[in-house]
Amino acid sequence: MNSLLLRILAKIGMLSYMSFLLRKKFNGKRFNLPINNGRGANHFLQDDETWMAAILRIILADTSGVFIDVGVNLGQTLLQLKSVNPHINYYGFDPNAECISYCHHLCNLNEFKSTALLPVGLSDHLGIKELSFFSKDVTDSSASIVHRFRGASTVSAKQVLTAALDSIISVEKEPIIIIKIDVEGSESQVIKGAEHTILFHRPYIICEILPVYDVSNKQRLDNQNKVVKFMAKNQYTILRIEAGHDTLSLKSIKEIGIHNIIDWCNYLFLPTEKKDFFNPWIT
Repeated sequence: MNSLLLRILAKIGMLSYMSFLLRKKFNGKRFNLPINNGRGANHFLQDDETWMAAILRIILADTSGVFIDVGVNLGQTLLQLKSVNPHINYYGFDPNAECISYCHHLCNLNEFKSTALLPVGLSDHLGIKELSFFSKDVTDSSASIVHRFRGASTVSAKQVLTAALDSIISVEKEPIIIIKIDVEGSESQVIKGAEHTILFHRPYIICEILPVYDVSNKQRLDNQNKVVKFMAKNQYTILRIEAGHDTLSLKSIKEIGIHNIIDWCNYLFLPTEKKDFFNPWIT
């Protein structure tokens, strides 16, 4: 079954009633991908983030340790990571139990080792928050624990558990080399709750920050400014990921700024002392 047929089934409303198994290659390695009542079809309907694999190859050629995935969703980053290094220790966090359940199935089908998945949303404290959904998809990748992050267009919501990474991970146990953050507006809260871990391990941080669009969007601007301030204070270089289909380009910037360019959403926060590893790709 190809992506065109999947698109047709999705358009006529049939895909959500179907479950089957497909196979797909990521960076030359083939994986089993379950489609459960339509869940998981986005692995075929959306473009792969090939820039992620390119960055992982550079980092993992130099070092090894633990990968922390904050915002697992349906395992998009997990698949890229396992295609580059199937043996790396992986901890994945997501407040949406539906996503964690799907990824458990994904891991079992592919016999992924050294992989832990936790139904917890990372934030700056232990608590209960409301996860808002902006579509009928129960694995909605745009779901956010930030109140009114996308205005008043909430379709549904549910209560979820949140916690700080510093309260979960023992920093002395094993080196944390990469933290990926994709949390729809709560990036500064995740970083605040992981401050001790970040300062102790100095990991590479791959982070999505959606555009502020307009100066009136004070919530997004405040979140963004807190992230930039933290990175500057702790000697992290901010690189905007400008990835083409076959190339990786990293733009060194001081400020993320106010913009409306959706392609300027992904950033690599690079410990200044490790900048030399990425010099060939920095402009």
